[in-house]
Amino acid sequence: MSNDRNIRRQIEDLRHVMAEEQVSAYLVGTADFHDSEYAGPYFRCREFLTGFTGSAGTAVVTAEEAGLWTDGRYFVQAARELSGSGITLYRMGEPDVPTVEEFLAEKLKKGDVLGFDGRCISEAACEKLEKKLPAGVRFCMDKDLVGRVWPDRPALPQSPVWQLDEKYAGLSAKVKITQVRLAMKMRGSDMHVLTSLDDICWLLNLRGSDIPCTPVFLAFLIMTQEKIRLFADESRIPAEVLQGLAENGVETAPYQSFFEEAGRMSGHAVLLEKGRISAAVWRSLSENNALNDQINPTTFLKAVKNPVECENMRRCHRKDAVAMIRFLRWLEQEVPGGDVDEASAAAHLDKLRMEQEGCLGPSFDTISAYSDNAAMCHYEAPAVGSRKLSPRGLYLVDSGGQYLEGTTDITRTVALGPVTEEEKKYFTLVAVGFLRLMNARFREGVRGLTLDYAAREVLWKEGLDFNHGTGHGVGFLGVVHEGPQAIRFRVREESLERDNAPFAPGMVTSDEPGLYIEGKCGIRTENLLLCVPGPETAFGKFLEFEPLTLVPVDLSVIDVRWMSDEDIEALNRYHRKVYEEIGPLLLPEEQTWLRNATRNIER
Repeated sequence: MSNDRNIRRQIEDLRHVMAEEQVSAYLVGTADFHDSEYAGPYFRCREFLTGFTGSAGTAVVTAEEAGLWTDGRYFVQAARELSGSGITLYRMGEPDVPTVEEFLAEKLKKGDVLGFDGRCISEAACEKLEKKLPAGVRFCMDKDLVGRVWPDRPALPQSPVWQLDEKYAGLSAKVKITQVRLAMKMRGSDMHVLTSLDDICWLLNLRGSDIPCTPVFLAFLIMTQEKIRLFADESRIPAEVLQGLAENGVETAPYQSFFEEAGRMSGHAVLLEKGRISAAVWRSLSENNALNDQINPTTFLKAVKNPVECENMRRCHRKDAVAMIRFLRWLEQEVPGGDVDEASAAAHLDKLRMEQEGCLGPSFDTISAYSDNAAMCHYEAPAVGSRKLSPRGLYLVDSGGQYLEGTTDITRTVALGPVTEEEKKYFTLVAVGFLRLMNARFREGVRGLTLDYAAREVLWKEGLDFNHGTGHGVGFLGVVHEGPQAIRFRVREESLERDNAPFAPGMVTSDEPGLYIEGKCGIRTENLLLCVPGPETAFGKFLEFEPLTLVPVDLSVIDVRWMSDEDIEALNRYHRKVYEEIGPLLLPEEQTWLRNATRNIER
């Protein structure tokens, strides 16, 4: 109750500052200065203002109303977290629910002012707002009003920067810089501005830890054909890393000086991506330069893993499988004792993963959800007072690791004891969709928009569905959600190339259908898949997937009545691969457990 009062007070404090600045409505998104999906504590303005902790959402405050928009992954969680706060939840994509733009268009009129921090909203999002709002609505985008009502705001992070060895990265920074400069030349640009952290880290083979679970550091980058300027405080960069940067023609400048320097640039043809760069930077550069809006060259270069990265990804997934198998066996042994809860289970899995050589930490906060809590797609168990795991029903765990050899992301749903026939049906249908996508073969040039049906068909036939994408790209020791490829059936035409690019060999993508029954259970099964060449025939080149994730699917919840013979063989084939590759890495008693967990099933 006290938190609800805090939220109400914070919103009233913001309204007071809005009135001082003559701002009619104030918009607060999730991103930082770099359009990061997950932001560090300094940038969590929306969470501070509303109490909603999900990774995606937008808040709008007017003099009379406050609203929070989020997608289907967070509907249940947001409803709980906003309860009693006075903030209205707007469920994005649902019938008769206005978008943020539609809401603002209705509330604002000529002469009104919409405020937001222009450093934290992309130019693409800003232009979308301009098109939707009534004529005469003005923007105030140079004031961080939430910062003025946040007295104990955390400081900007200053984690050490470190070099990723070429034996992991596969290519030197020098080669990558040459690739990007060639792309600049082909696109008629003499300057390239990068503000997205994963792109900067990939390009220079550098990593940091400024964002929890994501090995990046706060930086901006300006590149020409002659030189590169990295805006990152030099005090955090070791001497040997600075030397390597200098050898590649990279000089450093203070992080905070970037915005001023961008404002001074003139006479350049600048390559940058308005969907990945802030409105503040775009509009500052546009005053005296010609801007070339195209997808950052690094987007495609880093999405297609090179042969060294692919082999390293296989290695880290084998390590990750050992940790996951030990965790699943531990669950079987410990849950009946009654001493395991959601938070302690997640902590134990993190511990097992950190025991693997080369593991640097989780790739995102582990989702450890028992029973009806799993119906919240991105549920976060409280550190104190989380649900006890009982020897009955379903438990979902979605987790991943950051290794020197790559990034992992896996979800398994397991029975902790007896389950209902309905739960078996749901679990099996999800498993079938998961298997059919994993075993898909498709023509070169196909997008995830087409592949999505492979995972959903079996659910749709039963009148069921899940309210999130089926698959997302995954970085290499980088962000766990990476583009430009994705597997989903809803995609905006204007963002087709940025968010749903054709598949290519070397891309790593998740396969994660699910089903969520509010008040009952949540089910999701997820592997990471490596796109590899398939056969070439008279009809063209074909592609297929190699499963990187090698962890068994819980056979105790499988009901073969909902599977075809091909589905049964696909599951048996996958489990044979799991045992053959992971069994030799386990202790004898763990091998025995895995042999049973991967046994053949039949009708």
